[in-house]
Amino acid sequence: LQGVRADDVPDAVRKFYDQAQSHYATGKLKKALSAISKGKSKNPASVDFWELYVRIWRGLDKKESVLRDKVIAKAEKKIPGTAVFDLLKARLATDTEEKITHLKAAIEKAPDAVEPRLLLAREYLKDGDDITAEEILDELLEKDPGNEAALVTKGDLMIESGRSRSAMNYAEEMIEEHDLPGLHDLMARALLLVAENDKSKLEEAKASAEKALSGRADPGFVVTLATCLDREGKVDEAAKLLNEHFEKAKSPVIAAKLGEFDFRQGHYDKAIEHLGVDPNPPLSVLKTLAYCHSRLGNDKMAAKLIARAHEVGTDEEDIALWVAQQLVGIDDYAGALKALEGEDGDGAEYTRSMANSWKGDVDATKALVADKAKTGSRGGEEWLLHLARALILEKLGGKASGARKAHDAAYIAAAK
Repeated sequence: LQGVRADDVPDAVRKFYDQAQSHYATGKLKKALSAISKGKSKNPASVDFWELYVRIWRGLDKKESVLRDKVIAKAEKKIPGTAVFDLLKARLATDTEEKITHLKAAIEKAPDAVEPRLLLAREYLKDGDDITAEEILDELLEKDPGNEAALVTKGDLMIESGRSRSAMNYAEEMIEEHDLPGLHDLMARALLLVAENDKSKLEEAKASAEKALSGRADPGFVVTLATCLDREGKVDEAAKLLNEHFEKAKSPVIAAKLGEFDFRQGHYDKAIEHLGVDPNPPLSVLKTLAYCHSRLGNDKMAAKLIARAHEVGTDEEDIALWVAQQLVGIDDYAGALKALEGEDGDGAEYTRSMANSWKGDVDATKALVADKAKTGSRGGEEWLLHLARALILEKLGGKASGARKAHDAAYIAAAK
């Protein structure tokens, strides 16, 4: 809910939450759990607090049954009738149907709450039900026509369904009725998308982003303006803007954008530091974090992030292929082959061949390579390279470590 939602952490536990989030961002999970546990005894009615608690718990691979039965269930009894834990379950759920069930339960307990309705609208959109999504928002706006969150989310639904020009026109119309910072930010984000095919709109996007930020120093608005500057080629100016605002408030939204800049420059350790600030990162950030850790040789952490990305991205079409490719990258060939079970297509077959070759499974590699090498699919030489690698590893007794250090040219020479 960019630009319209602050966290719901009460002052009584704010110190513990901030400490825990800081430790969590830098991978100090035991310290994070110690910090947030000090606030747990106060039983805060805060979705953000309990979500961070769950993320830290799971990051430490602690027993899920203890979390469910002794921590969450106990807290739920001490805060009866609240929608907090239904919202928590909705945020943590990976299945759309499950999310919708929890959100409906939250709405029953808190009929006037806005957030569960906004999230429900997004889930219906994700499920392909645009009509129900818009009906939910229209119902909210009928009761409260100037509700910034609902107005912005309605525009976001247009953007997410590929109607960026409609979102731009909608934002322009709504700004005439409600001159709200969130609507100027919506306008800027819509214009940025339109500017991909019409560069003349980039200057308008920046002007809208500046107007949004002048109206409210929201982290989301900072990121939108930084994106405009980045698109204009003013990377240093964009980074300066982000760093200035990040110093004032360690916002996960700003940290994610800084992490993106770090990643593009190959500063993987810095990218991990910034991208790790968000306790509930989106799939794109999880993928980037996994890649950064694998590049730095942190294979165990990379594997955890890959698994989490797989869990979060169940609705993504190519998630299994991406997971397999990452697992090959950290030498988990059996895991890669398991992830590809039931997957077909050139990408899946190529990655399956690669995993088998690094595993030293000559027969499996031969079976996959034979036809591909003949037809030249995805480059005949590359498929032969897989077979050469498998043959070499067979000679080495299946030990990949020595062969892994050798240059691909050696395999190509062997293939010839």
